[in-house]
Order: sequence, then structure tokens, then C-alpha cells
Amino acid sequence: MRLRRNNLWLCLSLAVAGLGDGILTLVGNNRWGWEMTPVWVWFFQHGGSLSFVAAFLGYLAVFGMLVAVAPLRLAKGLCVMMVLAHTSGIASWLRLFPIPYLLEPLVYVAMAALTVFAFEKSSRQ
Repeated sequence: MRLRRNNLWLCLSLAVAGLGDGILTLVGNNRWGWEMTPVWVWFFQHGGSLSFVAAFLGYLAVFGMLVAVAPLRLAKGLCVMMVLAHTSGIASWLRLFPIPYLLEPLVYVAMAALTVFAFEKSSRQ
């Protein structure tokens, strides 16, 4: 298994989307307690926020490493899947906060732009 330097650009959009979702999950769950994913609920119930943070960072590290070592086409597919999933998570938490509705499409546009930028950078060389 060798690290593919070009794939590291793909990890950027994965990290931004994942950390955004993780931070909003942490804030939202502490405020409302509405996390619905059974795995993350278990971490919140059996260790609190610190347990969730440790597990979530480990989860992001594992998927980041998969993207970093996978062949480019597979890495791009994993990147798109993870970015879409976490951007959807961000949008679902944003609906609970008193913010303008326009922010949700802007989140999708920003993540799409970042992912396209990462695709362009990873395809060079």
C-alpha cells in the first residue's frame, strides 16, 4: 500500500465535509439529542461527546487513508460518496438552527466547488 500524493487533494474535500458534519452533530446532539445513526448514538450514550469525537476522527482517518491509497478512479468515487453523505448531514443539522434557508444550497455549492477543485488538482501530473 503506497500513498498516492495526488489523492491527498481528494482528502481535502472529505475532511472539510466530514469535520463540518461532525462538529454540527456534536453541537446539535448536545443541544437537542437528535442523532439518529445507531453507531453514533451508541458512542454518545456510552462515553459522551469525547467518545464521539475520538470515534469520528478515527472514522475520518480510516476513510481518508482509503482515499489516499486507492487508485485514482476508486478514490474519486469514495470521495464523492463521502462528501455527498456528509454534506447531506450538514444540511440536515442546519435545518434545526434559526438560519436563512438559502444557506443550505450554498453549502452544497461550496462543497461541490471544493470537490471539483480537488478533482482537478488530483488529475494533474
